[in-house]
Amino acid sequence: MQLAPRTEDFLDEDRRWIGDSKKLRADRTINLDPALFDEDDFPDGVVKSGTVLARRTSGTRLWGPYDQAADTDAVTGGAQPDGLDVAVGFLYSTVKLRADGGVASAALYDNGAINVAHLPVSSGPGSLDAGARTDLAGHFRFYE
Repeated sequence: MQLAPRTEDFLDEDRRWIGDSKKLRADRTINLDPALFDEDDFPDGVVKSGTVLARRTSGTRLWGPYDQAADTDAVTGGAQPDGLDVAVGFLYSTVKLRADGGVASAALYDNGAINVAHLPVSSGPGSLDAGARTDLAGHFRFYE
């Protein structure tokens, strides 16, 4: 357990992606696995508010970016289901992942209205693709 104080920078928030002004609160606390957030997709370890998230169903059971291709083994091309291919919700507040690789607590926005044009990730891991829309359809309304 880390009890030593640490300094964190606060990042600018852009929550225009939330399409419902009556629901400006997160629904639950989750833990992000920094190993699941690639530096190419999330520069400087910054995961922006509005990133589509999924939960691992094996191993750590921590949260990472939704990625429809995550259930395919890169080497064999065969199935390797781990839950990251099933979208569950959106990151409510921007998070800077810890440099020491420790788990980062975050807030999950798991129902409401989404203004798609203002989502921070347009393609790749953490983006809202057709599969994510299908997964989230019962909990979210999407506005273009």
